[in-house]
Amino acid sequence: MTTERKKELFRRLTELEKDIGGLRNELNQLDSKKEAFFTQKEELSRQIHASIKDIKQVRSERDSLTQEVKKGKEERQKLNQGLKDIIDKVKALNKEKKEITKKHKISEDPVKIKKEIEQLESRIETVPMSFEKEKEIMKVIHDLRKRYDKSKELSSIWEQSYALSRQIDALKKEAEEKHKKVQTKAKTSQERHEHLISDSKEIDELKKKEEEAFKNFIETKKRFIGVNDELKKKLMEIKKIKSELDSLALGDKEKKEVSINQQLKMKKESVEEKIKKRQKLTTEDFLVFQNSK
Repeated sequence: MTTERKKELFRRLTELEKDIGGLRNELNQLDSKKEAFFTQKEELSRQIHASIKDIKQVRSERDSLTQEVKKGKEERQKLNQGLKDIIDKVKALNKEKKEITKKHKISEDPVKIKKEIEQLESRIETVPMSFEKEKEIMKVIHDLRKRYDKSKELSSIWEQSYALSRQIDALKKEAEEKHKKVQTKAKTSQERHEHLISDSKEIDELKKKEEEAFKNFIETKKRFIGVNDELKKKLMEIKKIKSELDSLALGDKEKKEVSINQQLKMKKESVEEKIKKRQKLTTEDFLVFQNSK
């Protein structure tokens, strides 16, 4: 029975040692996979963090540009409204000018006449000329003054009209520059917005990959723990088997010693009987007798 039990234990021991070798290999592979998934997850987390930081920066830039565009549009609107108001004034002046021109049959611009008079007077004062030439110019100036006096009623209207025209030109230029700035900032703001959308989609994809990597890490870790537990059980079983084998080996030794002692006792009794009967002792009898002593 003991021999059969030993065979059974040795057979199971061989199976366990083989299983343990396989489990240790599997455990090493699972550990490598587990750490790889964890490293992947950490790298994706780092990328997500960097992208979120970039998004915050881009969003801040976009919001700032959006506010600037809004303010620019409001300023441009004010300029356009001011331009419209001045144009309305010019239209009113032109209407008044047309009515006066028609009423007095005036066809000349008094401002131009006045400017021409000033030029001729300046010429007389600064340019050397003959008396006859000076008289000729003075006659022209006299005629121009008559024409100016006739159209003097329009002078104020012409001057206002010219002044408003210069304002219109300045406002148009300012409005155009403002419009260009608004367009440039609006375009940049739109680019930032598209960048945000693109980054948000990228973050969503990275989060999916991060979740998948973490899921794989958890699953692999569970398998690792399961295999490790199974390995511990088999190692514990090996320990029990070896303990039992040691017990069996110890029992066999004791039995052998008891058997030898019994044989020696029997031989001793046989030798003692021979001595009593004064029978001849053999060499083996002497050895038995000596060992018994």
